[in-house]
Amino acid sequence: MACTLRWRKAIALSIFVHLFFWGVVGYVSAWQPVSPVVSEKTVELDLVGMADEVAAAEPEPLPPQPQPEEPPPEPLPDPEAIPEKEPIPLEDVKVPIEPPVEKPAAPVVAKPQVKHGPMATPPSVILKVDPVYPSSARPTAAKYVVLKVTIQEDGLPGKIVVVGTSGQKVLDEAAIASLKKWRFLPAKDGEGIPMPCYTIVRVPIVLK
Repeated sequence: MACTLRWRKAIALSIFVHLFFWGVVGYVSAWQPVSPVVSEKTVELDLVGMADEVAAAEPEPLPPQPQPEEPPPEPLPDPEAIPEKEPIPLEDVKVPIEPPVEKPAAPVVAKPQVKHGPMATPPSVILKVDPVYPSSARPTAAKYVVLKVTIQEDGLPGKIVVVGTSGQKVLDEAAIASLKKWRFLPAKDGEGIPMPCYTIVRVPIVLK
């Protein structure tokens, strides 16, 4: 009875191995090019002894291994047990003071000097302002305050110098203050370009 059972198992195993082998061969041959037919040799196998070896080679099931235990969670610190730090007074707090960064001064760009030829058109007065002499001024024999004024290229008066005084400082200063409010047409060179020049202006002295 035992021999018959072993024989049936061997036949079933042989059929299963052949079916699996030809299935694999058919699948591979469907995707690969047809190769030349190779002569096969028939080999007789001891199916009964092979079945015993296969049964003996099966590994025994391993016993279940215990799972590692998780470590217990660490207890949280008690907030009341943490010592409080004393506040630091503001006098003890040292803040580094950085020195101020000095910005470099912008370079002064000098205006290019234009060389003019000889004066072709002299300057002329377009706005004249009479001086206001103070009432404290004393009568004087002089009738004018003679001033030398530089007329700039934009027609504004520049440097003013007293070349003929009235004999009283207050009268000279009043004449200079009025001349600063005058406006001129600047002098022009032969090409019609405005050019600086100086002229003599006589400011009359009229006391009220």
